[in-house]
Amino acid sequence: MTFIIRQITKRASGQDIVRDRQIDQARLTVGRATSNDIFLGDLRVGLEHLVMEVSGSRLSVQALAEKKFVIDGKTVNQVTLSDARPRQIQVGPYGLKVSLNNNGLWLVEVERLEAEETLREKDVDDIFTLRGTGMGKRGPAWLFFAVALAVFLVLPILWFHGALPGGINDRVDLDQSWLSGELSGAHANLEGECEACHKKAFEHVTDATCLECHEGLGNHAQPRRLTSAMAEAHGFDGLLVETAAFFGKEQGECADCHREHNGEDGIVLDNSSLCTDCHLGMSERLADTTLLDASDFGTDHPNFHATVVTTPGAEPISARFSLDDPALQDNSGLKFPHDIHLSVDGGVARQAQELAVDHGFGNALVCADCHTEESGGMLFEPVDMEANCQMCHSLVFETDGTVERKLPHGQPAEVVAILREYYKAKALGQAVVPTVSDRRRPGSTSLLRQSDRQQSALVDAERNANTMIANVFSEGGACYDCHQVVEPPLGTVDYRIMPVALMDRFMTKGLFNHAKHEVGDLTCESCHEASVSDSATHVLLPGIDTRPSMVAGGDEVVGCRDCHAGETASGDLVPSPCIDCHIYHDVAHAPQMTAGLFDGVFGPVPPEDAVHKGVAQKKAALSGPDGFSPGRWVQ
Repeated sequence: MTFIIRQITKRASGQDIVRDRQIDQARLTVGRATSNDIFLGDLRVGLEHLVMEVSGSRLSVQALAEKKFVIDGKTVNQVTLSDARPRQIQVGPYGLKVSLNNNGLWLVEVERLEAEETLREKDVDDIFTLRGTGMGKRGPAWLFFAVALAVFLVLPILWFHGALPGGINDRVDLDQSWLSGELSGAHANLEGECEACHKKAFEHVTDATCLECHEGLGNHAQPRRLTSAMAEAHGFDGLLVETAAFFGKEQGECADCHREHNGEDGIVLDNSSLCTDCHLGMSERLADTTLLDASDFGTDHPNFHATVVTTPGAEPISARFSLDDPALQDNSGLKFPHDIHLSVDGGVARQAQELAVDHGFGNALVCADCHTEESGGMLFEPVDMEANCQMCHSLVFETDGTVERKLPHGQPAEVVAILREYYKAKALGQAVVPTVSDRRRPGSTSLLRQSDRQQSALVDAERNANTMIANVFSEGGACYDCHQVVEPPLGTVDYRIMPVALMDRFMTKGLFNHAKHEVGDLTCESCHEASVSDSATHVLLPGIDTRPSMVAGGDEVVGCRDCHAGETASGDLVPSPCIDCHIYHDVAHAPQMTAGLFDGVFGPVPPEDAVHKGVAQKKAALSGPDGFSPGRWVQ
């Protein structure tokens, strides 16, 4: 079915402007919303006021949502038209004249019956606001402002000066209305000493005040880059920043992340948005950054990166790799197959059973037999040859009765010297020295024969020592099985051992507490597949997601997201804000960062050139001769 919609408007001269449009559908909607087929722009018309629908030769007009319309002077909510006689429907100030034209099409003529000037003359505020009821906003607002000013400013000032009448000063403490809350446990000793942090009335606590006690924290990154990485605040957040700046507080100050007067909740805020203000979209603001964007651990976080030794030696070289990078290997200089040591039915297991009484082993070695947690569960004590390995990997090379002769660990030059001296002394002790009479005959050859025997013994001693030295440093020897041996120059036995460089922490930019993960049926191998690792170059760390085993046929290894999600996680997943794994002032592992990388690139940054006061104050308190903190680090 087709409708003809005729829109009639009047010019200022009084002439009509008529516009027709045809709609090929059986149903029309009428209302104040612009999505309607017939738009009536007046507040007295509902958003969707009524519908017109054709059924055969009839036209049904139905008001919606308990609304009404007027037809032939009667107010109704529904009517059905079946003849060609024109009918006038009024909705608010609009008239809709409905009729059948000569072609059998329904014609709807839309015209405003009430002049717009008539509506403007009315007091619209009285119709659509609370003014007409005597409940306007301005009067009560001023009243409440005056009450707040009197209660929270005038009365406390009078109380402070002892000017309240009737002994009120002795009965109440109006200063309480100005207190933000209880101090945290860390600052409980400052209770009642507001001036320790608040140097001036009505001024916020500055960075310089914090650094009077918390000195030596260092910067999270190079100061100029910190301010460049920070996203610009917009909308309501931008308004808050501008308001704070009006009162002298700028972005990047200590108080952004540390809020006092929260009682036992502490002063370190764990809201991840404090981190994502910089780390979300950082690559757009710092074109040369190598850090990947992150906003939420559960949905937007890169896989972990491990710092490993790429080139061992006296000055080892390290680099960071993603855990899903095929090039990830830790070349520490050690040879250590975890699978052999953790086997439940091999020679190591049998040896563990033999040593069980003295060392507390079980039927086979387990991770805890060699790896001991430090206090607090963060890291592990370094594995020590004497304490953890020597009971099985003995360095005894000779037993003489009850006397055991051992080779020194970690000193290859001393090993060579000791073996040479030992075999030399042993050869000379075994050389047969003939009995010499008190009176030597002229031309006697006894002394010459004695000298020949000693020389021959020394030659044998050197040969035996060289053989033993080669055995120690060759396959099957005490050193070769665990260390990378540097072959000696041709014709010598001056073997060397590649220096061992063990990382105390692979993930240098995150923290992990093993003690807190000793829950349920979790074991070491729930996350570290040591029992299938046949090489010390394997980095046995779990990734962010579940991953396949690195050994064919091995089980899948759980990832951190199997248990942890973002800070808004619910259900079985553990809420994990950024601060659970990362800290801002990473002092303990600062050497993993690059010290002074930007020295001379930007030049000294004087306080007046700082982007905000917080950085200027921090640099003024911690700056060295070049204008930066001596302990500055760049990630």
